Amino acid sequence: MKRKHRKSSAPPNTAAPKQSGVAAAPTRPAAQAGQRPVREETEPTANLAPTPLWLVFLFGLLFYLGQLYVDHAGGGLHPQVYEPYRDYADLESHQPPSAGGDLLRKGEKVYGIYCVACHGPSGSGDPSRFIPPLAGSEWVLAEKPGRIIRIASKGLQGPLTVKGQAFGGGAMLAVGDQMAGDEAEKITNIAAVLIYVRGSFGNKALPVTVAEVKAVREKIKDRTDSYTEAELMTVKEDE
Repeated sequence: MKRKHRKSSAPPNTAAPKQSGVAAAPTRPAAQAGQRPVREETEPTANLAPTPLWLVFLFGLLFYLGQLYVDHAGGGLHPQVYEPYRDYADLESHQPPSAGGDLLRKGEKVYGIYCVACHGPSGSGDPSRFIPPLAGSEWVLAEKPGRIIRIASKGLQGPLTVKGQAFGGGAMLAVGDQMAGDEAEKITNIAAVLIYVRGSFGNKALPVTVAEVKAVREKIKDRTDSYTEAELMTVKEDE
């Protein structure tokens, strides 16, 4: 009888034959139809290149032009100076004349030397040291300056009432008598600082004239004591 060979149902072994001592290389999937081929990724690299000289010169030129503009239009970086003024002196020279003229500007300097340490840059005084304010003070704003000239010339011994507030045992020195220069220069400086005080810190009083200061100082030239509030109240404002 003839024998019938039975066919095996196991799938044929399609594996690639192993080679002794050699690892099989991984296979990449083939690109399907209509798709781009897969590219191998590469590590990014940084390349150093020198900065072009024209770019360096360009930045240098822009910096130089910027400096020229600041010098021309910056007003020396003064907070009150804007175009078209070049600096504070130029700004000041274009301001309209004010009451007191040049004495107002001089008075600001005198105030900075003799008064600002006590009354402050805003004229607010210092109640903790019994220093009354100049801003809004009825003594400063009096219609006639007779009393304030006396205070500035010979000083003041407290107590003193200003704007309804009592300032106790404070004392003001005879600033006018202690100013540098001869009598004529002292008179000019007192007039200047009183013009400044009566026209600053929100005050709007008429300016003091050099003639008014001279007349009052002539009357009190032999006085050596400071004034008190009670004594000042006996003096008329226009004397």
